Amino acid sequence: MVYFEQAGVWFSLTITGVFQLKFEPIRPISLVDMIVHRLEEMMLQGELSPGERLPPERDLARSMQVSRTSLRQALAILKNRGLIHVRAGSGSYTQAEPGALVITDLAGELGSFKERVLNPMEVRRLLEPQIARLAGERATSEDVEIMALLIAAQERQAAAGKIFIEEDIAFHQQIVISINNQILLRIMDDVQLRLRDSREISLSSPAGAQASLEGHKRIYDAIRNHQPDAAYEAMANHIETVANLILANLTHERRSAPSHD
Repeated sequence: MVYFEQAGVWFSLTITGVFQLKFEPIRPISLVDMIVHRLEEMMLQGELSPGERLPPERDLARSMQVSRTSLRQALAILKNRGLIHVRAGSGSYTQAEPGALVITDLAGELGSFKERVLNPMEVRRLLEPQIARLAGERATSEDVEIMALLIAAQERQAAAGKIFIEEDIAFHQQIVISINNQILLRIMDDVQLRLRDSREISLSSPAGAQASLEGHKRIYDAIRNHQPDAAYEAMANHIETVANLILANLTHERRSAPSHD
């Protein structure tokens, strides 16, 4: 929920644009995946040493309070990943060299970053410029007024040194609302929820917040003046600016990280 003031009266605006609470769906994690994750965690944290023999299946299943069937499936996954190996007549052992686990962990982190940041940004590039173009054709005076109020709210947050994530989301969703397409609104509701991580990165610095705010003003001006092509270009440029801010932030973090050589 975003709050803003007009003529001394405070108003509220839901960030989904459909005036109802929206929660990101929780994807169920299977018991087998949980076992795999726990055993990988034990290896990474040194609770299971490289080359160590795992307890017998019966004992391990009992200690983890899972069925032997689920445990066997988890062990098969770990074996396929090269994290454990089986010695006939002896049992299961962790790999003597932990490199496979490190690679697996890194791949998981990269996969997570791609899912949380890169994929939603790709969707933005495909959809939002065209949505802005349509807004330049269809936005009403009321839509434009709400956009102006949201930009003013962003300015207040920035002046107070606060990150304006909710106001940012609400501004972009108001643009979608203005084109009066419920299918796109539902799609972008989901996309905007997934963009929270990227916004936390791009808005984390005063320079990033200012660049984002300037981009919003250019988009707003084009929509207010009913200039579809200019709105398209302003949105496309804004998204590229945000992408560059994210890349610059990550590059800075990597260079600032202590060396382990």
